[in-house]
Amino acid sequence: MERTDFHYNFLKNVIVRLDLQGVVDAEFLKIIPSIKTYLKERNFNRLEEKTAAEINIELKQTGMVNDVKTLNNHSVYSFYDDVRGFSANLSSKYIILNIRSTKYFPFEEYRDIVSDLYEIYKRNVDFIQPKRFGIRKDNVCIVDSLETVIRYFDSNYFGYFSKLDDIKTKISNRKNHFECDEKKINLFCDIFWGKNDVKEVYKVELDIDVYCDNQKLIESCLTSEELDKINQLIFKIYNGALTDEFVKLLSQDKDANFAGIEGIEYNE
Repeated sequence: MERTDFHYNFLKNVIVRLDLQGVVDAEFLKIIPSIKTYLKERNFNRLEEKTAAEINIELKQTGMVNDVKTLNNHSVYSFYDDVRGFSANLSSKYIILNIRSTKYFPFEEYRDIVSDLYEIYKRNVDFIQPKRFGIRKDNVCIVDSLETVIRYFDSNYFGYFSKLDDIKTKISNRKNHFECDEKKINLFCDIFWGKNDVKEVYKVELDIDVYCDNQKLIESCLTSEELDKINQLIFKIYNGALTDEFVKLLSQDKDANFAGIEGIEYNE
């Protein structure tokens, strides 16, 4: 099964993030004109200037917060593509591309934006170094019962306690952290009970975060070829979370009947 075989999705948010060090605000502000030109060519149409605070939280041995300090403030420039639902938040500390849209966009449409922006930084800033790079995809849907969760999602990913009679699951959180192909992965598989206007429902969230924090390897992750490999790894994890029945439904061309599940979008 390939990504292109799927005609439906429940992807709600994509974050591509590169954390930086070695850049001061004065250097960052000098490259804003080049960044504006690049993003305008890619249909970003709006800009907001903000100030963000860097926070340091000191914990006690008990895990309680001992002290919170504001280390410094830095400028953040937020660019928006209001048509597609893209935003790019840039500062001396990071480059973050965020995609929030019910419409599905192929990975190739936004794959190289962060790495291209990093090249602008590199050409103009001495001593710049990447600290961490990652791609995170958050998939969310609403189902009518726990039985529907079992029907559509693999039990190795999603589960809930059912060893007592007459219990009602409110929240089930599964978090896994593992490594694969020199990448680190945070995998969150969550079930949340709630109510809509007429009935009880469950929100199912499949959140996949693949990242690299080895400074010697990060730049090699930013090539188109390596970005495709990271995306393919995310897809492999995503595909494994779905039952055969759900995969078959998501692969139908049109008019699939998603009984008991909401939040599924057609890939136009």
